[in-house]
Amino acid sequence: MTPELCACPWLEEVELGFDLVVVRHAYERNRGSNTVRLLQKVVPATRVLPFGTEGSPFDAETFREMQRPVVLFPRGDRVLAPGDLVREGDDARPSLIVLDGSWSQCRRMARRVPGITELPFVRLPPSPERVWQLRRSESPAHVCTFEAVVRAVEVAGSPTAAAVLQSSLAIVDVLGRHSRGFLDRDAAQRRLDALLEGRADDRPQLR
Repeated sequence: MTPELCACPWLEEVELGFDLVVVRHAYERNRGSNTVRLLQKVVPATRVLPFGTEGSPFDAETFREMQRPVVLFPRGDRVLAPGDLVREGDDARPSLIVLDGSWSQCRRMARRVPGITELPFVRLPPSPERVWQLRRSESPAHVCTFEAVVRAVEVAGSPTAAAVLQSSLAIVDVLGRHSRGFLDRDAAQRRLDALLEGRADDRPQLR
């Protein structure tokens, strides 16, 4: 990606009130449309656990160390609630586990990742149209990993953090679609200017 299409100067870091753990399928690591690298950039405390890497068995001990874990999955047993992610008083710190992969990969991971079936599964509440357009989805309930985290942060009652995350995803989405020819320069520039309005004088100028 050329320097003009790098979003890094306009990405803000966010600290969450819960631990974020991503279980990423090995095939996702180098995919251009994968959003976990962006998530690590914006939420530096994100922990990524690879699954399916040849010669590297998954260590379920990570799950056993968590005191208040929930697994985010479209077919969760119940809807994610604020209490799942909010720490009150001396309560143990919550942990949100997100499966990262294609829908078929995540379905298998939900059954095969060691120790994960012992944990409570939750799903996101219904929400508006998704932001991330670089990857097709079979259902509105199936959103990219980054956007799933944004919605979870909204549920947790942190609108400011959610807005920062949403803006970061939208910026990268515009730049990515422009680089792939899905948005012409003028359309991409207008969207970037709107997203970055009031934030910086040195906005990216697309050529």
